[in-house]
Amino acid sequence: LIEAVLDGIMVIAALVMMLLYAPSLTAVVLVAVVAYGLLRWASYRPLRDAAAERLVVAARENTHFLESLRAIQPLKLFGREEERRGRWQNLIVDVQNRDVRTAKLNIGFATANTFIFGVENLLVFWLGAKLVMDSQSGSADPFSIGMLFAFVAYKSQFTGRVSALINY
Repeated sequence: LIEAVLDGIMVIAALVMMLLYAPSLTAVVLVAVVAYGLLRWASYRPLRDAAAERLVVAARENTHFLESLRAIQPLKLFGREEERRGRWQNLIVDVQNRDVRTAKLNIGFATANTFIFGVENLLVFWLGAKLVMDSQSGSADPFSIGMLFAFVAYKSQFTGRVSALINY
């Protein structure tokens, strides 16, 4: 809870500073953060379902293994250990298949996340460089390279903290 409150305070402070530096660049950052939030919201249910399925399958595999250990003597007496081992191996494969499904979802989410924030970085630097060049020609408000770097630092703070809040 304390971490979430501190992240919230830092988000507000970074947002205020970004708005003071360049509202147009701040809009780009806010669009990227909203896109990230929507992506997280859309991917929450499939990830949760995959994790729940994995727990069920893993519990089934562990239960089968423990039952086999407890019943090892009757299994050996009746020559059923190979059949039991084969069933256990199939359950292990089911667990691994669930892990692969969850990993695919995580890879897709990570790729989309990287794409969103990569495009956001490109747009911020492109628009920021344009602001710097326009301010040097005297046709716009003053915006220096140092201000661009400061904005990028605030942007990094903002996106990191908002991402932590969304993930929380």
